[in-house]
Amino acid sequence: MALVNTTPELLSELKLHGIKESLPKRLEELAEQQWSPSEFLNLCLEDEKLHRQNLRLLRRLKAASFPIVSSLENFDLTVDRKLRKSTIRELAGASFVTQGTNILIAGPTGVGKTHLACALGQAACRQGFLTLFFSLNRLLEKMALARAQGRYLSLLKKLTAASVIVLDDFGLRALTPLQLQDIYDLVDGRVESLSTIVTTQLPVENWREILPDPVLCDAITDRIVQKAIILEMEGESYRKKRFKGSHTDPP
Repeated sequence: MALVNTTPELLSELKLHGIKESLPKRLEELAEQQWSPSEFLNLCLEDEKLHRQNLRLLRRLKAASFPIVSSLENFDLTVDRKLRKSTIRELAGASFVTQGTNILIAGPTGVGKTHLACALGQAACRQGFLTLFFSLNRLLEKMALARAQGRYLSLLKKLTAASVIVLDDFGLRALTPLQLQDIYDLVDGRVESLSTIVTTQLPVENWREILPDPVLCDAITDRIVQKAIILEMEGESYRKKRFKGSHTDPP
């Protein structure tokens, strides 16, 4: 009996927290189901595995800093935004990440671009991929600060370590020459093998309005668009609907 009483402490010492949490229930089930010792052990180890997977997922979601909790499974496709259900189902498996494919989400303000980008990023997190979310303006501020503090190369290394980066609100304003270089450095370090998700109100053919250097504009555009799935969203702004009282939030 003394050995049984020390089990929780031993599990804690061995950091088997998943087994510790599930053990009381599993002991009840053991008596009811009359499992063999090997079956019981296997189920306990599965509990521990699931517990650790969930912890890693929570860490990835926290590191990503998504502003919105969203999922492709709950993304409302009953609203006509010109998105194909088959495309959304395909993206839910995050195969675009393993293929190093970018995703460009274009459309007017308020149609749910950020929600979709967050849902895609969170799908990648659930598949085990390190993902980071930034509004473009916030990232440019972060890169400028890192440059001033001599940490620019270190930051670029961190950014290229992420399997997926979400750049939200690309094209809100024209970029300075130094910001153009920063964005080029970022996308050039991610081309081919890493995925970048970009949301924008500005059609690709108008990107020269915010990327004024023709050479860098072409280079940045090519690295984002050449190997990209382009999702063009349409529809009325959810913000307008919310103001009218006919809708609460984007799905």
